[in-house]
Amino acid sequence: MGPGGGKARIDWSSALVEVALVVLGLLLAFSGDRVWHAHGERVREAQYLTGLHTEFLATVTEWR
Repeated sequence: MGPGGGKARIDWSSALVEVALVVLGLLLAFSGDRVWHAHGERVREAQYLTGLHTEFLATVTEWR
């Protein structure tokens, strides 16, 4: 209850701003996580390709 025993008034504009900020924060966090995950996949891909290249060179050297 608010002051004087009445119902507490809700400042809807402030509440809406707070909800929007929370949603924005969540969207930024998920976006950052997705970017970081994609970066990790690119790093792993480069490592696999480097390994394959090394193996192919070793195989070609063995066949000569």
